[in-house]
Amino acid sequence: MKRLWDSLNSIIRRSTLLRHVRSVMPEKSYVVRMRRSPKRRFDYKGYHPQDRRAWLLVAALTGLVLFVVLRTSSSRDIIPAPAQPTQVGSAISVSTPEPTATPQPTPTPEPTATPQPTQSVRDMSAPVAETAVVKPSMRITSRQALVDLYWWMIRAGVEKPELDALTLTDKQVSEITLLFSNYFESYTCNVAARRLSVEFKSGLRILLAIENGMVGDLSAEEQKVADQALSAVSSIIKPSMNLWERELAVHDYVAQHCEYLVAVEGFNADDCRGFFQHGACRCAGYVDTMRLLARLSGLEVEMMGGPTTRDSLDSRGHAWNIITLNGLNYAVDVTWDDMSGGASSIEHTYFNLPLSAFGKSRSWDQYSLPPGKYAQAFDGQYYFDTADYAASDVRQGAELAAAQLDKNGAAYVFSTEKLDSDSLTQSLRESRTGTVKSTNLADEMTFTLIKYTES
Repeated sequence: MKRLWDSLNSIIRRSTLLRHVRSVMPEKSYVVRMRRSPKRRFDYKGYHPQDRRAWLLVAALTGLVLFVVLRTSSSRDIIPAPAQPTQVGSAISVSTPEPTATPQPTPTPEPTATPQPTQSVRDMSAPVAETAVVKPSMRITSRQALVDLYWWMIRAGVEKPELDALTLTDKQVSEITLLFSNYFESYTCNVAARRLSVEFKSGLRILLAIENGMVGDLSAEEQKVADQALSAVSSIIKPSMNLWERELAVHDYVAQHCEYLVAVEGFNADDCRGFFQHGACRCAGYVDTMRLLARLSGLEVEMMGGPTTRDSLDSRGHAWNIITLNGLNYAVDVTWDDMSGGASSIEHTYFNLPLSAFGKSRSWDQYSLPPGKYAQAFDGQYYFDTADYAASDVRQGAELAAAQLDKNGAAYVFSTEKLDSDSLTQSLRESRTGTVKSTNLADEMTFTLIKYTES
């Protein structure tokens, strides 16, 4: 330490920077002497009080110089702070400093892209991955628990679940299982042994086999139907189609290639085999085929049923489909859109309606509803071309129908209100020279839809 202090004294004597310091020091030269006190502190002897002040000034200046030097050298290695987000409209963008651009040769200008039309409400991406099936509780202690179990079995392809508890009566199980008759061919139940199993209908077996790559496990008859279904989908579905267009293509394909069968003609008319093998089936066969082809096209479609009060079908059981579009469930009845048969008589009256619109023509049990959120009001968003023939009053409806008759020989008038169909028809007939025939397609609905033809 003594050598260090001697060196420092020598520097001070020769330093031009500290001449002022030496001028305030006494003429007598002092030598710094150090010794360590018993308290382990340094004690300085031989200092003049004025000399101590000078040394404190030297120490302060030295510390300041060291601080500036260290600060300057360390600033060269500081990593730049990350760019701060800048608010741009409703989005957040990050402004990052751009590096100096290296001169590049001027690129050849690309042709200007053609502006694309604005997407309509029906332009939905396709296909949409279905939400993962969540396994419900295996303790079946209520009707709703059994309903949840059945929907899981249908979507997961499980015919014999392992139950932890089954406290429902045989009658309760039978009543709930009957609501799923569009999916189950038969079932067995032993409440005491907590055993419940079902046998899937052919259409569901075929769909599950195709989805899981197990077509080889099907019977020869079902393998042929599976091949026909895949061939039909490849012929009517194009990659560019959105979900609404895919649904419409499947709906029209089923209606065009099927004849409604009132009586069973010696073959199974209640599933897709009747459609593909004979081109004829009952309502259960229509909806089974609709579900099979729609699911293979990337759509989420289920089936449900209940009694109807339409014409001669009073109190008879009926079936229709439920489709999910943009998170909402809509009802589709391809059977009633094809009641008159033939490719030229396809209607779209029962295409993507809120289920509440069916309230005057049919009824259903709450436990038969497929899971999901249901559209509550009719807005025409996914209905069939309502914008092309929508009218708000009788005069507008007559003008619209007249223009369509001149162009197509047939006309539709649609309104979300209940127009006076008699006044509308009379007004149209007064302005036409031919014979105008009208068909009210929505007597049971909460809106008006009339079809006109002229001869």
